[in-house]
Formats: sequence, C-alpha cells, structure tokens
Amino acid sequence: AVREVLAGGHQEGFRHLQSIFDQDGNYAGATELVTFYENHDLPRLQSLGASDEVANLALALLVSSRGVPCIYYGAEQYLHNDTGGGEDPYNRPMMEKWEETPATGIIAALASERKKNTALQWGGQWPKWVDEETYVFLRPYGDSRCLVALNIGPDRDIDVPDVEIPDGSYSCLLSGKEVVVTGNSVHLALGFNEAVVI
Repeated sequence: AVREVLAGGHQEGFRHLQSIFDQDGNYAGATELVTFYENHDLPRLQSLGASDEVANLALALLVSSRGVPCIYYGAEQYLHNDTGGGEDPYNRPMMEKWEETPATGIIAALASERKKNTALQWGGQWPKWVDEETYVFLRPYGDSRCLVALNIGPDRDIDVPDVEIPDGSYSCLLSGKEVVVTGNSVHLALGFNEAVVI
C-alpha cells in the first residue's frame, strides 16, 4: 500500500493505506509485524518513479508506524538502478559509497526516538486525519505519545482535533518546526512532500 500510494498514484491515496492498517485487529500483535516498502524481491520505490522527497516520506512513515521497520540497504542513499524497470537483479546494485543524506537524518532522528518512546515501540496507530493527500496518525502508549503527519499534496493548513497530547509547543523531530497544541487540537501547516513528527 505504501508503494501504491507514494509511487503508484493510487486514487484513494492515504485512505488506501489506512484501509490496510484497519485490518490490524486480524493479528495477535500488529506492533510485532515486520514492515517494509521495498526488498530484494521488489523494484525499489524510486524505480517506480518516486523522488528523493517521496522516498523520505516513505522512510518517515516506515520508522514511525506500528510494526518493526525493515530498511532495505541503500534506501538511505537513494540507491536504485532503473534498468529493466528495476526488477531483479537491478533492485540490488552494489553500494559504491555511503554519505550522510536527508534520508540518513530521518532514520537517525526517528530511530533515536523509537529507542526511548514506548509509543513508537508498542503503541497502536490511530488515524486522526486521512484523505487522499494527507495522513495524520497518533501512536499512544501509556503516557507516551507520537503524532505523525504526512502530506503528498500541495501546501495546506489543517486543524486536527482529538490529538490526545497536552497543550504546549512542540518541535518537529525532523525539521525543528514549531507545532502548537491547544485544547486537544493541533494546527498543522504542511508543505508539499513534508513529514512532521512530534
């Protein structure tokens, strides 16, 4: 579903992705499922036409969503070879270099938060805003919280109710952007291909 939404232009957008998460009740522990959007059997996301910015959204979603994230080698370097549509064996090219990228920053920030925030380790995943282009979900566990917003559409401002986060000012883990929660609601100004995580 991540591939279909972020690289395939699925007509239902994030509603399609949420329809998959809506099936979590079929598992004894959905937070224990290994999650991924590319692997050695699939063309890489960028071979399907995703830009670096969309790949960043996919990583932010993967590392902040319920489940155990599995990052395929090279995703942090935007590694892909589009020969033959990126099918096997072109989905597993050699990595000739490693350098810091925006993707490595996303992984570092969110992996660090996962280590200390039980909401990201064990929390359920509750949709707070879902439409074709924007997805906002809450990961609560005990007193821990993590709110994630993804936008693949044009710039937009939305007010998201029932965020279950104490009033106050929070900094996005990815950009440092200030986000204010007031009266159990948060106002989000989301740019094109932007992820906000508080």
